[in-house]
Amino acid sequence: MPAVADSEPRVTPLSVYLPFNREALGGAFAPAKRATKAPEGRQGYWLVVHEQNLLVAREGDRFRLPQGDPPSGLEGLREQALWLGTFDGTPCWVLALARGAAVPAGLHAETLVPMRGTRLPDDLLSLGGMAMQALHWEGTSGHCPRCGEPTERIEGEWGKRCRNCRYEHYPHLHPAVIILIRDGDRCLLARKREWAPGRYALVAGFVDNGESLEGAVHPTRADQVPTQLWGPVLGRAAPIRIPTVWVTHDRARPGLPGRPRHRPSRRTSR
Repeated sequence: MPAVADSEPRVTPLSVYLPFNREALGGAFAPAKRATKAPEGRQGYWLVVHEQNLLVAREGDRFRLPQGDPPSGLEGLREQALWLGTFDGTPCWVLALARGAAVPAGLHAETLVPMRGTRLPDDLLSLGGMAMQALHWEGTSGHCPRCGEPTERIEGEWGKRCRNCRYEHYPHLHPAVIILIRDGDRCLLARKREWAPGRYALVAGFVDNGESLEGAVHPTRADQVPTQLWGPVLGRAAPIRIPTVWVTHDRARPGLPGRPRHRPSRRTSR
């Protein structure tokens, strides 16, 4: 399993190659949906997700996935493992470690959330992100949304089919927008309280039913007005015209002693 030193710079010239995109792994990863049957034996790389963390082994300043049989103490979960696909020709298996459960000896929990200061390299972030998505889908698609009966996997797909009414459904996609609000050579950035120091982001959020992408970024949307954001900081950019009250990070902090005056809405960065 390739690993990247903590101090090694990451060069990602196009957004398609950023973590959580399958293309970040190049041709090394083949998703399970392209095959008709999972490999026998359930051996390979193990993507064990604990809440929003990935369990990895640490070797100096590098991280690697546990490989071979399931990690110590998780052997009893072997049959529950989901086959994600193959990486460099080796099967990748996904397991969820229950909330509050002890981390197996020799492994460490590393956050999969970049804004919380993850130290994982891009390949492990991408595999871990896909593992979380697979677990979420598996945990929410076990019963038919139409009649409530158990579902089964559609061969060669991630979709599920109801055994009773034969209704088919697939992983749900949630379109979102990200907004660059500029004023001269400044742009508005926001941050969440739980993010790692020095982490800021543009305003972003989901698109509602029946809403266009343009409508989702319209400045008159009450749940998207920049004054609802807390802890903004000024960056560098080019001009647009949006009526906005600009507040520097230093000016905003004294007014935010312990918690934001306004809770970040679902339009704020995630």
